[in-house]
Amino acid sequence: MLKFYNVRAAYGKHTVLDGVTFALRPHTLTAVIGRNGCGKSTLVGCVNSQVKYTGEISYSGRPIALMTRTEAARCVAILPQLLTSPHITVEELVGYGRSPYLPLGAHF
Repeated sequence: MLKFYNVRAAYGKHTVLDGVTFALRPHTLTAVIGRNGCGKSTLVGCVNSQVKYTGEISYSGRPIALMTRTEAARCVAILPQLLTSPHITVEELVGYGRSPYLPLGAHF
């Protein structure tokens, strides 16, 4: 289960997330909706360790911030709406999702 507790994120002095607390229930589909600029992408960036935050984001009771990159990659996968990388096949994209489970340098 992915849990957010008192998550706060800001860009400079502009606070985007402040006191965000909720938990995703297992085996359900969850959507985060809101108007442009309300912090949806910032929240995803916090989960993906691309945006600095305070508070805690945990998966199965373990804070994501304390996990190694490989451990976190095994728990959380994020596929952006727009890919800026070269065109790849669906098979290659799915294969990249297997990389946290393979030895360094191995390919699917």
